[in-house]
Amino acid sequence: MYPVVSTLRRLAAHLVYVTPEMVEEVGGELHVRLETPTSFLDLAQAEWQPSSDLVPVSELVVVSASSVKAAVSQTEKENLLAELARAKDLIYTLVLGPSEESNGEVVTRKCRLAVVRGVYRAEEGRLQARPPKERMRAQFTPKPQGTVTLD
Repeated sequence: MYPVVSTLRRLAAHLVYVTPEMVEEVGGELHVRLETPTSFLDLAQAEWQPSSDLVPVSELVVVSASSVKAAVSQTEKENLLAELARAKDLIYTLVLGPSEESNGEVVTRKCRLAVVRGVYRAEEGRLQARPPKERMRAQFTPKPQGTVTLD
């Protein structure tokens, strides 16, 4: 399985990989429970929704001729989501569930993900809110013109 390095993943303040125990099935759909309600990105509509402590986990499915092309297609879809969500202007956490890839005549790649505003960490089987670290805040603070940073 080839890696996906999309804008959505690179701009996230934090990535959380959830285990199957952290995902709940509600009404036939997968959800992840947050300790503190926050707004989330509805990936089906590509719109931010009001605060909730139960966030739907969407499944991104890509079908392609090869594993490489499937990874590229998934990256393109995630880049489009980042653009629609105005991800470069926000501090958010990307929640990633199990990913699967089936090989045959065509490659089917499935990735489960959710996007929530703020910084969340997986602790004790739940997603708990954490304030962003100082360096993270500095990363999003505009620098004066002419400032050179060594990253």
